[in-house]
Amino acid sequence: MYYDSGDFLQFIIIFMLISIVVFFICREIICWYFKINARLDQQRQTNVLLEKIYHEFCIRNGSLVQAVSEVQTNSVAAISASTASANRAVSGSALSSVSFNKPAVRPANNELDYERLLSMSVQQLIDRGMLELEDHHWEAANAYFSEALNKEPHNGEAHLGLLLAEQRRSDVDRWLNDIRGKYCCELSQTCVETVEVIKDFDEHVRVQEETYELKGYLSREEIREQYSGIEHSYPSSVNGWTRRMESFKAMVNARYFRRVLRYSEGSLNQKITHTLEETVNYMNLQFEAAIRQDKDNFDRINTSAPRLIEEADSRVRNMGTQARNRKEEVKRNRKEKISRGFSSTKEQIGSLWRNAK
Repeated sequence: MYYDSGDFLQFIIIFMLISIVVFFICREIICWYFKINARLDQQRQTNVLLEKIYHEFCIRNGSLVQAVSEVQTNSVAAISASTASANRAVSGSALSSVSFNKPAVRPANNELDYERLLSMSVQQLIDRGMLELEDHHWEAANAYFSEALNKEPHNGEAHLGLLLAEQRRSDVDRWLNDIRGKYCCELSQTCVETVEVIKDFDEHVRVQEETYELKGYLSREEIREQYSGIEHSYPSSVNGWTRRMESFKAMVNARYFRRVLRYSEGSLNQKITHTLEETVNYMNLQFEAAIRQDKDNFDRINTSAPRLIEEADSRVRNMGTQARNRKEEVKRNRKEKISRGFSSTKEQIGSLWRNAK
């Protein structure tokens, strides 16, 4: 059979075109498959993140049971009953829609019994929360006090418990002692600032050094030494005490602290108030003493420093004059020595010349 070369070439071209089309179709199918798998993986990760966000939202904005319902999926009836109980407990309060704090879950080996927690009275919840504080179980204590506030929003002890759990303190006395230790103490050196009474004092000394320095006769160190004993600045702690008082004010105005002061009663309120008053009085006394000390230092330096600087300037001028005189004297002595040496040499040459004759 005879084959035309033109037909054969046409066959090859058509075959290659079909192969390229099939290749691209297969490539698109394979890429589409992997893209679908990647999209599914992304969707799974998105679902996990959404579940975490939803769980966090329930914890922060719902009741305790709404958060627990995501964990206890095996007991739907118990969760429904607990939800109804919790809603009844807070339905009569104006703050029933407020979630006071995130009720954290104890470790897996010692989980909280949320059904029992919801059935406890407010005082039982507070007592159990205090025990958890003593054991340093901050998250469990947080859960007990939060549920107590869901049932009784104006309970001062529960607000105090939340504050202690947040600040990782096991009891009220230690917390109040920490407040005294933080605010009723001397300022550190980093809080003390230097106040310049005589402006540009260092610049004045530098100008004097440049003006009267004479190498070999009067050094910068000798000039600077004349000003070393002059007091031109003083340490001030006024701003340090101001910042400490602002920090104390911010602590007292914090959300949990304000609620403790508002709702605590009896001896508890007296103890907290006494500590705060004691701390404020101490800081006020220190602040007033710092202001008086600043005034005394400023008046003393402003009175004495100008006179001392003028005396130092006079000494430096005299030292400069003496240094120039010494330099001139050395130059004269050098010239005289050279002149005498020249005359002696001239006489010796003359003598040798006469002897040679």
